[in-house]
Order: sequence, then C-alpha cells, then structure tokens
Amino acid sequence: MHWFRRLMYGRNGMDTLANVCLIAGLVVYIVAAIFDLFWISLLFFALVIYAYFRCFSKNVYKRRQENAAFVGFFALRKKMFKERKEWRYIRCSKCKAYLRVPRGKGTLEVKCPKCGETFRVKG
Repeated sequence: MHWFRRLMYGRNGMDTLANVCLIAGLVVYIVAAIFDLFWISLLFFALVIYAYFRCFSKNVYKRRQENAAFVGFFALRKKMFKERKEWRYIRCSKCKAYLRVPRGKGTLEVKCPKCGETFRVKG
C-alpha cells in the first residue's frame, strides 16, 4: 500500500467531477449493454479515461479550478431552485452575472453590482 501512496503523492486524486464521470460512464455502459449499442459504449471508455486522467494528473491547480467550476455551477442551480418562490434570478445583459430580484414587486430598476449596468426587470 505504501507504493500507492508514493504514486499518488502530488497528484489530484478523486474529486467530485471524476466521481460524476465514473458514475455517468457506468450508466452509459449499462444503457449500451441493455440496448446493444456499441458506439454508445465508446462514450463509457471516454468518460472513464477522463476520470482517471483527472485522478492521476499532477496539475492539481488546474484540476481544482475545473472541479470548483463544476461544483459551483450545480450549487447555484440548487440555490436557484430552492429559492424559486421568493426570488427570481436574472442575468445582467452586459457582464452575464446572476442577480437576485424579489418576486411580486412589480417592475424594478436593478443595478448590477459587478459592472454598474442599470436596467428594468419585472419582479
């Protein structure tokens, strides 16, 4: 087991994105096996190879950035779904940042905190 620790030293290891790739690959493999789709099963190999590439990569900084972007994307979607009754999320037309506007307040004038763009939206 000591040889494996030495092998993994300075490498990224398994993260959320690699786990999702492995699970998605498994699902794709099962679907391809059930419906006898050879070409779709190649997607399984691509997903598994990408997951292991992430696991053994020595560019930890880049892999952590990719994982943070992946996790952040779904965390925002989860937050938006959870708060969908009280808040409406809109995107700034200039910088594409997400802004939260209260629902049921009529037409509001909103100023983007990132770029300073001012525009009207229906709450």
